[in-house]
Amino acid sequence: MNYHLTLVRGEDAAYLLEDWPPGGVEIADDVVGLFEGTKRARELSELLELHRAARVAFDQTALLKVGLARSWSWRRAGWDGQGPIARRLEAEISELLAAGFPADKEQQAKLLKLIQAASRRLGPLSYVDGLYKRPSGLEDRIVVSASGAVRYDRTPHPMPFLQEVLSVIRKDA
Repeated sequence: MNYHLTLVRGEDAAYLLEDWPPGGVEIADDVVGLFEGTKRARELSELLELHRAARVAFDQTALLKVGLARSWSWRRAGWDGQGPIARRLEAEISELLAAGFPADKEQQAKLLKLIQAASRRLGPLSYVDGLYKRPSGLEDRIVVSASGAVRYDRTPHPMPFLQEVLSVIRKDA
């Protein structure tokens, strides 16, 4: 994917954009997405310490809340680095999410129980994945990782979606 944001929060996080050469996206005064954060991890750690900021990370509950964002259509959830059992469970989850989060309460319960059961066996979710519909009608894939990374392919940046992610970050702070 072309854009890989590392989400960072701190009282004056917006000032990080001035000191981070690759740049990024201001989501709010206290939350930004920085480009190349994983490629330049050591440099980023030093900058975060200087600005008293921290990387955002999502626990499983927060990642599920991101999955429920209204500005996209949640399609997948998964576990990185797991074997065939994880792939089978991910396929079941994808099937349940084929048309977005189900409106039917029974299907919702089935989906959440499947994710909970899988997490007991495989550990917490690593990512959620979905489609963001742009005003032009084009749909772009977005992947949000438990590590606080948001990946997508093109600009303009999906700000309505990033704003919803921001609300999850603030509620879970």
